[in-house]
Amino acid sequence: MVFIRAVGEMYIEITGLMATFWACNTAIKYLYQQYTNHSFFSDFVAVILCYIIIPIITLINIVNPKFAKIWRKFQILQNTKILLFTIIEGSLSGYILSDREYYQTAPISWFVPLGIAFATYTKYFNIGACPEKVLFVSVGLSTINQLVFGLIIGITFSYFCISAIYVAIGFFAVRFYMQKYREEKKLHELYQMSYIIANVYAELFINYLFAHSIQNFSPLK
Repeated sequence: MVFIRAVGEMYIEITGLMATFWACNTAIKYLYQQYTNHSFFSDFVAVILCYIIIPIITLINIVNPKFAKIWRKFQILQNTKILLFTIIEGSLSGYILSDREYYQTAPISWFVPLGIAFATYTKYFNIGACPEKVLFVSVGLSTINQLVFGLIIGITFSYFCISAIYVAIGFFAVRFYMQKYREEKKLHELYQMSYIIANVYAELFINYLFAHSIQNFSPLK
């Protein structure tokens, strides 16, 4: 039960991080499209920062013990570096993809960790300590979350495909966490960072498959 609760606590934190990522991403897209429509710096620089440089810098800060000593001097930053990473990544990816828009409303990415957190942290499902049951119930509830939201806004083929990608990330993430679980802060941060990065790259992939450029799009009448 301690292990299951640890999974639940981890995914409560990840839900908060992913909701923050989604909020920053959505806000930057909206502000850019409605009020700015002006590039602050080149798209190439933004892409390199978002998808390569900032993840590498954050990874080094987590893994390298020399940086860990520096972070200890700034206690507030030490406890919030993953949150800062999430805010920066959400804002940058929102800026990069601000000229693209989905044809229909897309599923919400943080509904997946929310379902996993609810299934593992609460006592409603009586999961026990069976890894297969944990995986089935948590990912199953995440899928139900996306389907219910889809029924409200209207399920389309693109919605189904995007939901499947987010649920797949959740499935492999939970499976990996159960296999590698250890109570160690560094691994805790690495896991959170990995989950966010997986969703950052997934969003890029999804946008170029299921979204259109605002500038070149002419809706059919």
